[in-house]
Amino acid sequence: MDSEMIPFAALAPDHQAELDKMIKEATDVLTRGGVSYDPEKVREMMTKRLTEAKGWTPEVEPEAKPAEPKKPTGPVVKPVSVNDEEKKLTTAAVEKIETGEAYWYEKPEDARFLDHFIDLRRKANVVGNLLLTGPSGSGKTEGLKRLAERKGLPFYKMDCATITTEEKWVGRREIDSTGTKFVMSEHLRWLEGVEYEPGIVCYDEITRVHPSKHNILIPVLDGSQAIFVPDMGKYVIVHPDTIVMATANIGSAFGGTFQMDRAFRERFNFTMERGFPPPAEELKVLTTKTNANEEKVKLMVDIAEQTRRKWKAGDLESPISTRTLIAAAYLVASGMSVVNAFGYTVLPLYKDDGGAQSERAMVKLIITGKAAA
Repeated sequence: MDSEMIPFAALAPDHQAELDKMIKEATDVLTRGGVSYDPEKVREMMTKRLTEAKGWTPEVEPEAKPAEPKKPTGPVVKPVSVNDEEKKLTTAAVEKIETGEAYWYEKPEDARFLDHFIDLRRKANVVGNLLLTGPSGSGKTEGLKRLAERKGLPFYKMDCATITTEEKWVGRREIDSTGTKFVMSEHLRWLEGVEYEPGIVCYDEITRVHPSKHNILIPVLDGSQAIFVPDMGKYVIVHPDTIVMATANIGSAFGGTFQMDRAFRERFNFTMERGFPPPAEELKVLTTKTNANEEKVKLMVDIAEQTRRKWKAGDLESPISTRTLIAAAYLVASGMSVVNAFGYTVLPLYKDDGGAQSERAMVKLIITGKAAA
């Protein structure tokens, strides 16, 4: 017989009882003799001895039946089915997206006005500055870039959110091996048009400039068109061919913005209001930009239009913008469903305070109502 010890728990009940008796007798003898011992080692030794001497074998228990699966006690959660189009979200699908030159929409009357404004400045030497207003993501800055390209002009953009010090407007002192010198900012050099070709200088999101910095710009914007730089001891004069424009998101929905006082606002004596493109035109913008399916893009534009109507009615703080639609259209072009694409682009822009009554819940209802079917 194999001398390997049979586990104690595997012995038949009568064998276990006999083993227990023998172990007790052995430990009593050890105790009376004052010999220290390890109970586990005594048990191991006695089990081995008896199983070898008496030929005991382990008791074979009937094979246990596999336990039946427990029935769920809570609500049954069905596995999420993967839409066939979601399976296309692969590198290959992404690589198929062609992002060529996108169609751009400009109202014909606005295009004529912009041409006229540039002619007033460059041909009639009129001192005038243009403010372009409209909702965020409606293409204000992109429109001015396209204008510059169409007219063959350089386009210089000042990101007003980053202009926090006077140095960024005017310039700064620097020390090198020759001593201290003043380095004029690119902003002034763009305006002066000496080191740079005169073109369009755009103050992007000018409502993000703190009012304390407005006084620096007023001399540039008013009739004198000159700003005195004390460190240089001279005036920097705006080139007669330099065209000053600015964009602004005006409204309570835009955090981090400042109100322009009347004196500063009136320095922009020309104003053009830009809205979102008409649906048919926005459809062209999205499809040419992202190569997304036209039918799905039309559905996306319809959803955006509904949020814009609610925005105008005061039910939403902001609408779905063209900029956000473009981001969602890229996801749709690579195989994602409209609902999921909006979940990663549109919905996070809306507050979920208030649960079922929140703006996010309202927009989600619009999306699922139109796109989930």
